[in-house]
Amino acid sequence: MTIKNELPCIEGGSPVRSAFLSFVPPSIREKEINKVIDTLKSGWITTGPKVEKFEREFAGYINARYTVALSSCTAGLFLSLLVLS
Repeated sequence: MTIKNELPCIEGGSPVRSAFLSFVPPSIREKEINKVIDTLKSGWITTGPKVEKFEREFAGYINARYTVALSSCTAGLFLSLLVLS
């Protein structure tokens, strides 16, 4: 293995690769798009019947009594800190 002492690209060095590397190309089908449209039109975006259904089904999937759907990992970490006092 050869170690080079070159500047990183962001500081004026040569790029490592010429083509963009896509890590996760989107795969959104018409079914998912229609579900989002239905949800937006329902008036229930952050809470409501679809969230409750998801929580119930996910609880069954992981064999848990309860689950709570949150908006982000940050919200989950914050809630876990509150629970732990």
